[in-house]
Amino acid sequence: MGKGQKLHKNHFQDATKSINKCFYWSLEARQDFASYMRENGWSMRLCQFEADVDIASDCRPEDFVISSDSDMMGYGTVGTLIRPFRGKFYRYEMEDVASLLRLSRQQLTALAVVSKNDYNKNISSLGPKTNIKIIRSLDASDPEALVKGYLKSDQVVVKNEKKQEFKAAINVFIKRRQSKREVDPEQPPTESPQEVPRDYEDLLLRFRRIQEQLDINKQMDGPFDPPDGQSPTNKFKTTDKGPACHPPGQPRRRKRRKRYSFKTRTRIIEHPQPDTLKMYARKPLKEKSENPELQKEEPTSSSTHKKRSATLTPWAL
Repeated sequence: MGKGQKLHKNHFQDATKSINKCFYWSLEARQDFASYMRENGWSMRLCQFEADVDIASDCRPEDFVISSDSDMMGYGTVGTLIRPFRGKFYRYEMEDVASLLRLSRQQLTALAVVSKNDYNKNISSLGPKTNIKIIRSLDASDPEALVKGYLKSDQVVVKNEKKQEFKAAINVFIKRRQSKREVDPEQPPTESPQEVPRDYEDLLLRFRRIQEQLDINKQMDGPFDPPDGQSPTNKFKTTDKGPACHPPGQPRRRKRRKRYSFKTRTRIIEHPQPDTLKMYARKPLKEKSENPELQKEEPTSSSTHKKRSATLTPWAL
Protein backbone atom coordinates (compact mmCIF):
# COMPACT_ATOMS: atom_id res chain seq x y z
CA MET A 1 0.00 0.00 0.00
CA GLY A 2 2.84 2.38 0.81
CA LYS A 3 4.45 1.92 -2.62
CA GLY A 4 1.60 3.53 -4.52
CA GLN A 5 -0.10 0.26 -5.46
CA LYS A 6 -3.77 0.12 -6.36
CA LEU A 7 -6.36 -1.26 -3.96
CA HIS A 8 -8.13 -4.38 -5.13
CA LYS A 9 -11.07 -6.37 -3.83
CA ASN A 10 -8.90 -9.16 -2.42
CA HIS A 11 -7.15 -6.67 -0.11
CA PHE A 12 -10.44 -5.90 1.62
CA GLN A 13 -11.37 -9.59 1.74
CA ASP A 14 -8.08 -10.44 3.47
CA ALA A 15 -8.63 -7.65 5.99
CA THR A 16 -12.20 -8.82 6.66
CA LYS A 17 -11.08 -12.42 7.25
CA SER A 18 -8.35 -11.28 9.65
CA ILE A 19 -10.84 -9.17 11.61
CA ASN A 20 -13.32 -12.05 11.79
CA LYS A 21 -10.66 -14.33 13.28
CA CYS A 22 -10.38 -11.98 16.26
CA PHE A 23 -14.03 -12.65 17.12
CA TYR A 24 -14.97 -16.00 18.64
CA TRP A 25 -18.45 -16.71 19.96
CA SER A 26 -17.91 -18.88 23.01
CA LEU A 27 -20.31 -21.66 24.02
CA GLU A 28 -21.44 -19.76 27.11
CA ALA A 29 -22.31 -16.70 25.02
CA ARG A 30 -24.32 -18.85 22.61
CA GLN A 31 -26.22 -20.48 25.43
CA ASP A 32 -27.04 -17.08 26.92
CA PHE A 33 -28.27 -15.89 23.53
CA ALA A 34 -30.45 -19.00 23.14
CA SER A 35 -32.02 -18.53 26.58
CA TYR A 36 -32.68 -14.85 25.82
CA MET A 37 -34.43 -15.74 22.54
CA ARG A 38 -36.54 -18.41 24.27
CA GLU A 39 -37.70 -15.87 26.82
CA ASN A 40 -38.86 -13.66 23.96
CA GLY A 41 -40.95 -16.41 22.36
CA TRP A 42 -38.49 -17.83 19.84
CA SER A 43 -38.00 -21.56 19.33
CA MET A 44 -34.30 -22.41 19.67
CA ARG A 45 -32.66 -25.78 18.98
CA LEU A 46 -29.17 -26.89 19.96
CA CYS A 47 -27.59 -28.73 17.02
CA GLN A 48 -24.88 -31.30 17.58
CA PHE A 49 -23.26 -30.54 14.22
CA GLU A 50 -23.98 -27.91 11.54
CA ALA A 51 -27.45 -26.37 11.59
CA ASP A 52 -28.06 -26.67 7.83
CA VAL A 53 -29.22 -30.30 8.05
CA ASP A 54 -31.62 -29.59 10.93
CA ILE A 55 -33.02 -26.52 9.18
CA ALA A 56 -33.63 -28.46 5.95
CA SER A 57 -35.25 -31.36 7.84
CA ASP A 58 -37.63 -29.03 9.71
CA CYS A 59 -38.43 -26.81 6.70
CA ARG A 60 -41.95 -26.94 5.21
CA PRO A 61 -43.07 -25.73 1.74
CA GLU A 62 -44.55 -22.47 3.08
CA ASP A 63 -41.41 -21.65 5.16
CA PHE A 64 -38.48 -19.52 4.09
CA VAL A 65 -34.84 -19.70 5.21
CA ILE A 66 -32.58 -16.72 5.89
CA SER A 67 -28.96 -17.68 5.29
CA SER A 68 -25.89 -16.34 3.51
CA ASP A 69 -24.75 -19.87 2.67
CA SER A 70 -25.58 -20.76 -0.93
CA ASP A 71 -25.50 -24.49 -0.03
CA MET A 72 -29.05 -24.10 1.30
CA MET A 73 -30.24 -24.10 -2.33
CA GLY A 74 -29.21 -27.74 -2.62
CA TYR A 75 -31.76 -29.06 -0.12
CA GLY A 76 -34.97 -30.27 -1.73
CA THR A 77 -37.17 -29.18 1.20
CA VAL A 78 -36.12 -25.51 1.03
CA GLY A 79 -38.59 -23.62 -1.15
CA THR A 80 -37.61 -19.99 -0.50
CA LEU A 81 -34.18 -18.66 0.42
CA ILE A 82 -33.54 -15.09 1.58
CA ARG A 83 -29.84 -14.36 1.26
CA PRO A 84 -28.17 -11.20 2.63
CA PHE A 85 -25.54 -9.76 0.32
CA ARG A 86 -23.73 -6.41 0.65
CA GLY A 87 -26.28 -4.85 2.95
CA LYS A 88 -29.32 -6.03 0.96
CA PHE A 89 -31.60 -9.06 1.10
CA TYR A 90 -32.35 -11.11 -2.03
CA ARG A 91 -35.19 -13.59 -2.28
CA TYR A 92 -34.74 -16.79 -4.30
CA GLU A 93 -37.63 -19.09 -5.19
CA MET A 94 -36.10 -22.50 -5.83
CA GLU A 95 -38.69 -23.46 -8.45
CA ASP A 96 -37.94 -20.27 -10.39
CA VAL A 97 -34.20 -20.86 -10.12
CA ALA A 98 -34.59 -24.43 -11.40
CA SER A 99 -36.83 -23.39 -14.29
CA LEU A 100 -34.40 -20.61 -15.24
CA LEU A 101 -31.60 -23.19 -15.47
CA ARG A 102 -33.96 -25.61 -17.28
CA LEU A 103 -33.58 -28.16 -14.50
CA SER A 104 -35.98 -29.99 -12.24
CA ARG A 105 -35.86 -29.64 -8.47
CA GLN A 106 -34.17 -33.03 -8.18
CA GLN A 107 -31.58 -32.07 -10.81
CA LEU A 108 -30.83 -28.86 -8.88
CA THR A 109 -30.08 -30.94 -5.78
CA ALA A 110 -27.80 -33.23 -7.82
CA LEU A 111 -26.04 -30.14 -9.20
CA ALA A 112 -25.34 -28.96 -5.64
CA VAL A 113 -23.86 -32.37 -4.79
CA VAL A 114 -21.42 -32.57 -7.72
CA SER A 115 -20.41 -28.90 -7.56
CA LYS A 116 -18.00 -27.42 -5.05
CA ASN A 117 -19.57 -27.12 -1.59
CA ASP A 118 -18.62 -27.28 2.08
CA TYR A 119 -18.35 -31.08 2.04
CA ASN A 120 -16.79 -32.07 -1.31
CA LYS A 121 -14.85 -30.44 -4.10
CA ASN A 122 -15.89 -30.62 -7.71
CA ILE A 123 -14.02 -32.76 -10.21
CA SER A 124 -11.12 -30.90 -11.76
CA SER A 125 -12.01 -28.82 -14.88
CA LEU A 126 -15.74 -29.58 -14.43
CA GLY A 127 -17.37 -26.38 -13.21
CA PRO A 128 -21.06 -25.47 -12.75
CA LYS A 129 -21.57 -24.64 -16.45
CA THR A 130 -20.34 -28.04 -17.62
CA ASN A 131 -22.14 -29.88 -14.80
CA ILE A 132 -25.46 -28.26 -15.76
CA LYS A 133 -25.15 -29.57 -19.32
CA ILE A 134 -24.31 -33.10 -18.12
CA ILE A 135 -27.11 -33.27 -15.52
CA ARG A 136 -29.62 -31.73 -17.94
CA SER A 137 -29.03 -34.66 -20.31
CA LEU A 138 -29.79 -37.28 -17.61
CA ASP A 139 -33.25 -38.78 -17.09
CA ALA A 140 -33.94 -39.74 -13.48
CA SER A 141 -36.30 -38.61 -10.75
CA ASP A 142 -34.08 -39.42 -7.78
CA PRO A 143 -31.14 -37.06 -6.98
CA GLU A 144 -28.94 -39.96 -5.88
CA ALA A 145 -29.60 -41.78 -9.18
CA LEU A 146 -28.74 -38.56 -11.03
CA VAL A 147 -25.39 -38.39 -9.23
CA LYS A 148 -24.61 -42.01 -10.17
CA GLY A 149 -25.53 -41.29 -13.78
CA TYR A 150 -23.32 -38.21 -13.67
CA LEU A 151 -20.34 -40.29 -12.52
CA LYS A 152 -20.92 -42.83 -15.32
CA SER A 153 -20.96 -40.27 -18.14
CA ASP A 154 -17.99 -40.40 -20.52
CA GLN A 155 -16.97 -36.79 -19.93
CA VAL A 156 -16.80 -37.32 -16.17
CA VAL A 157 -15.05 -40.69 -16.27
CA VAL A 158 -12.14 -39.18 -18.20
CA LYS A 159 -11.73 -36.28 -15.76
CA ASN A 160 -12.38 -38.20 -12.52
CA GLU A 161 -8.80 -39.31 -11.86
CA LYS A 162 -9.26 -39.37 -8.06
CA LYS A 163 -12.41 -41.54 -8.29
CA GLN A 164 -14.62 -39.17 -6.34
CA GLU A 165 -18.04 -40.47 -5.30
CA PHE A 166 -19.40 -37.44 -3.35
CA LYS A 167 -20.41 -39.59 -0.36
CA ALA A 168 -20.25 -36.73 2.14
CA ALA A 169 -22.39 -34.41 -0.02
CA ILE A 170 -24.94 -37.19 -0.68
CA ASN A 171 -25.38 -37.84 3.05
CA VAL A 172 -25.95 -34.14 3.73
CA PHE A 173 -27.99 -32.86 0.77
CA ILE A 174 -30.01 -35.96 -0.13
CA LYS A 175 -30.21 -38.14 3.00
CA ARG A 176 -29.98 -35.14 5.39
CA ARG A 177 -27.88 -37.20 7.74
CA GLN A 178 -24.67 -36.12 9.38
CA SER A 179 -23.13 -38.43 11.98
CA LYS A 180 -19.96 -36.35 12.15
CA ARG A 181 -18.66 -33.16 10.63
CA GLU A 182 -18.03 -33.96 6.99
CA VAL A 183 -14.72 -32.41 5.90
CA ASP A 184 -12.91 -32.76 2.60
CA PRO A 185 -9.57 -34.51 3.30
CA GLU A 186 -7.82 -32.33 0.68
CA GLN A 187 -9.03 -29.12 2.30
CA PRO A 188 -6.50 -27.60 4.77
CA PRO A 189 -7.66 -27.56 8.39
CA THR A 190 -9.03 -24.33 9.73
CA GLU A 191 -7.75 -22.53 12.77
CA SER A 192 -8.82 -24.12 16.02
CA PRO A 193 -10.90 -22.02 18.44
CA GLN A 194 -8.27 -22.43 21.18
CA GLU A 195 -5.84 -20.25 19.21
CA VAL A 196 -8.33 -17.37 19.11
CA PRO A 197 -9.05 -15.23 22.20
CA ARG A 198 -12.37 -16.36 23.62
CA ASP A 199 -13.30 -13.22 25.53
CA TYR A 200 -12.20 -9.69 26.33
CA GLU A 201 -9.89 -10.72 29.19
CA ASP A 202 -7.89 -13.11 26.98
CA LEU A 203 -7.60 -10.47 24.30
CA LEU A 204 -6.45 -7.87 26.84
CA LEU A 205 -3.85 -10.29 28.26
CA ARG A 206 -2.53 -10.96 24.78
CA PHE A 207 -2.32 -7.21 24.09
CA ARG A 208 -0.34 -6.60 27.29
CA ARG A 209 2.18 -9.30 26.36
CA ILE A 210 2.74 -7.67 22.98
CA GLN A 211 3.09 -4.27 24.66
CA GLU A 212 5.70 -5.62 27.10
CA GLN A 213 7.68 -7.08 24.20
CA LEU A 214 7.51 -3.72 22.43
CA ASP A 215 8.92 -1.96 25.52
CA ILE A 216 11.81 -4.45 25.60
CA ASN A 217 12.54 -3.75 21.95
CA LYS A 218 12.66 0.00 22.60
CA GLN A 219 15.13 -0.51 25.45
CA MET A 220 17.33 -2.71 23.29
CA ASP A 221 17.46 -0.08 20.53
CA GLY A 222 19.31 2.36 22.82
CA PRO A 223 22.93 2.07 24.00
CA PHE A 224 23.55 -0.48 26.73
CA ASP A 225 26.49 -2.24 28.35
CA PRO A 226 26.70 -5.86 27.21
CA PRO A 227 27.50 -8.59 29.74
CA ASP A 228 30.94 -10.14 29.91
CA GLY A 229 31.73 -12.37 26.96
CA GLN A 230 28.84 -11.13 24.79
CA SER A 231 28.78 -8.73 21.87
CA PRO A 232 26.65 -5.56 21.97
CA THR A 233 24.58 -6.82 19.03
CA ASN A 234 20.88 -6.07 19.29
CA LYS A 235 19.09 -9.41 18.97
CA PHE A 236 15.86 -7.72 17.90
CA LYS A 237 17.43 -6.27 14.74
CA THR A 238 18.05 -8.15 11.53
CA THR A 239 21.16 -6.17 10.51
CA ASP A 240 24.49 -7.26 12.05
CA LYS A 241 22.70 -10.20 13.61
CA GLY A 242 24.33 -13.58 14.14
CA PRO A 243 22.65 -16.98 14.35
CA ALA A 244 19.86 -17.15 16.92
CA CYS A 245 21.13 -20.40 18.49
CA HIS A 246 24.83 -19.46 18.60
CA PRO A 247 26.29 -20.24 22.06
CA PRO A 248 27.82 -17.18 23.74
CA GLY A 249 31.55 -17.04 24.38
CA GLN A 250 32.53 -19.12 21.32
CA PRO A 251 34.20 -17.67 18.22
CA ARG A 252 32.07 -17.34 15.13
CA ARG A 253 33.17 -19.20 12.04
CA ARG A 254 31.58 -16.74 9.69
CA LYS A 255 32.54 -13.09 9.96
CA ARG A 256 29.84 -10.62 9.12
CA ARG A 257 30.76 -7.42 7.38
CA LYS A 258 29.76 -4.09 8.80
CA ARG A 259 26.87 -2.06 7.57
CA TYR A 260 27.46 0.07 4.42
CA SER A 261 30.79 -1.68 3.72
CA PHE A 262 32.03 -2.92 0.35
CA LYS A 263 32.17 -6.60 -0.37
CA THR A 264 35.67 -7.93 -0.92
CA ARG A 265 36.96 -11.38 -1.85
CA THR A 266 38.76 -13.23 0.91
CA ARG A 267 40.67 -15.47 -1.51
CA ILE A 268 41.69 -15.39 -5.18
CA ILE A 269 40.24 -18.18 -7.29
CA GLU A 270 42.25 -19.30 -10.34
CA HIS A 271 40.22 -21.18 -12.91
CA PRO A 272 41.90 -23.72 -15.25
CA GLN A 273 42.18 -22.94 -18.94
CA PRO A 274 39.37 -24.43 -21.09
CA ASP A 275 40.27 -27.35 -23.34
CA THR A 276 39.28 -25.46 -26.47
CA LEU A 277 41.95 -22.81 -25.80
CA LYS A 278 44.77 -25.25 -25.06
CA MET A 279 45.22 -25.91 -28.80
CA TYR A 280 46.33 -22.33 -29.35
CA ALA A 281 49.82 -21.09 -28.43
CA ARG A 282 50.30 -17.60 -27.12
CA LYS A 283 52.81 -15.62 -29.22
CA PRO A 284 55.00 -12.95 -27.63
CA LEU A 285 54.52 -9.35 -28.69
CA LYS A 286 56.89 -7.99 -31.31
CA GLU A 287 59.09 -5.13 -30.19
CA LYS A 288 59.59 -2.17 -32.54
CA SER A 289 63.09 -1.68 -33.85
CA GLU A 290 64.94 1.50 -32.91
CA ASN A 291 66.59 1.79 -36.41
CA PRO A 292 64.38 4.14 -38.50
CA GLU A 293 65.63 2.62 -41.80
CA LEU A 294 64.05 -0.72 -40.98
CA GLN A 295 60.68 0.84 -40.31
CA LYS A 296 58.55 0.99 -43.46
CA GLU A 297 56.23 3.87 -43.95
CA GLU A 298 52.68 2.83 -44.34
CA PRO A 299 50.87 4.40 -47.28
CA THR A 300 48.35 7.07 -46.48
CA SER A 301 44.78 7.01 -47.64
CA SER A 302 45.39 9.57 -50.38
CA SER A 303 48.31 7.62 -51.92
CA THR A 304 46.39 4.36 -51.90
CA HIS A 305 43.48 6.13 -53.62
CA LYS A 306 45.80 7.35 -56.38
CA LYS A 307 47.27 3.88 -56.89
CA ARG A 308 43.87 2.30 -57.14
CA SER A 309 42.61 4.92 -59.62
CA ALA A 310 45.75 4.44 -61.73
CA THR A 311 45.19 0.71 -62.11
CA LEU A 312 41.68 1.13 -63.47
CA THR A 313 41.27 0.51 -67.18
CA PRO A 314 39.39 2.93 -69.48
CA TRP A 315 36.60 0.51 -70.20
CA ALA A 316 35.98 0.10 -66.43
CA LEU A 317 35.32 3.82 -66.14
